[in-house]
Amino acid sequence: IRTLDTQQPTPEKIIKRIKKRLVPGSILLLHDRMPDSDRLLVQVLDFIEKEGYTVVALDRLMQQIT
Repeated sequence: IRTLDTQQPTPEKIIKRIKKRLVPGSILLLHDRMPDSDRLLVQVLDFIEKEGYTVVALDRLMQQIT
């Protein structure tokens, strides 16, 4: 999911975009150089976990596929 965080939308807009597009197997693109990226990541992870999804690192996901 392209979160468009480099365009500097509010964290609320980014989370809204993720909510619309999140499906099992989604990969989120977030950049750590953006203002408040640490706060945004916490909010995103909270939302994802509340929805019942499990967050895994990309390398672990790729190991499961191959």
